[in-house]
Amino acid sequence: MNHLVPLGIFVLQAILYSFIGLRLGQKSFADHEDQRAWNAFRTWWVGMGTNSAINALSVLAFSLGIDYLPLFIIFSVTATLSAAAALWGLLTYLLYVYTGRNRSRLVGSFYIAFALFLFASIYLFSPVGVNMGDFQVAIQYNTPPQGVPAFIYAVAFILLLGLPPVIASIGMFMLFRRIKENSAKYRAGLVSLGIFMLFGLSYIVPLLLFPFGLRTGELAWWPITIRIIGIAALGLIYFAYFPPATVRQKLQVKTVLE
Repeated sequence: MNHLVPLGIFVLQAILYSFIGLRLGQKSFADHEDQRAWNAFRTWWVGMGTNSAINALSVLAFSLGIDYLPLFIIFSVTATLSAAAALWGLLTYLLYVYTGRNRSRLVGSFYIAFALFLFASIYLFSPVGVNMGDFQVAIQYNTPPQGVPAFIYAVAFILLLGLPPVIASIGMFMLFRRIKENSAKYRAGLVSLGIFMLFGLSYIVPLLLFPFGLRTGELAWWPITIRIIGIAALGLIYFAYFPPATVRQKLQVKTVLE
């Protein structure tokens, strides 16, 4: 695949994530705890924007022929940690919405443990080089995990990075069913759908295709398709908080700033 394709998509994702985060920053709350939770939610958007920007830099460096391994290790670690920070923000916000209590330290302890796990993994697996995968630069290891350790490693990554957004999507959908007020219901429904499109489909589609002997890792069209869907999902989420005038008039909903 031409390096310009993943580079362009990562740049576009970085712009969209960051733009949504900055626009949401215009919303303020009188209650201190409400504001803290909202700031955590903004961290999700800014963190994912940072993650996309770092991945774009990694692809750009690789396309320019740079092969300095420590640089790509830094890219990989900072991209993963920014995603972890983003997920901290998302889970902190959702737990506050559901429980009314700030659980940022509890959630933070899990992601601190994840950071230690990440650093230990890099040390134990011994990075030796980099290559361009289906859509992003990947670190090559001298002693990658195999057998049971590989399974544990994969499960840990799914639980800490993959599962939280899916839980968030389900949580938003449950809010959608409970809420009666038009604007809040509209936002919860679109955000739930958008987060599911961003993250849930990447887990659901492989499971649906597996009985037919199809693996998404072997399908040339899958990497770019799932990312185009992701960009559409970001647009959907943006319009959840800032609906166009026509939608506001027809559905009797307001922007998050009103």
